[in-house]
Amino acid sequence: VRPDYVAVSDGDVDLVVTDVAPPPPQEEVVGVAPGSDYFWVGGVWFWEGGRHVWHPGHWEHNRDGYHYVAHHWDNEGGHWHLRGGRWVRN
Repeated sequence: VRPDYVAVSDGDVDLVVTDVAPPPPQEEVVGVAPGSDYFWVGGVWFWEGGRHVWHPGHWEHNRDGYHYVAHHWDNEGGHWHLRGGRWVRN
């Protein structure tokens, strides 16, 4: 029996791999940033309990010397990989 997802680690990036494509992103209303040094991180579908579950977007505070890589799904050979959101040193 083949599992419908696998959690793996690729260096410092957590991945979830599933054969089920994520739905299109949900439309979100982006309000006013809490400060000039904040940016919006859009929502993303996570794979939880054998199904996609929407996690809404949120504001993140900028970090000096880093940039943010948002969660995103990649299709590789018919398998969907969720790459984890993370801060990366510039």
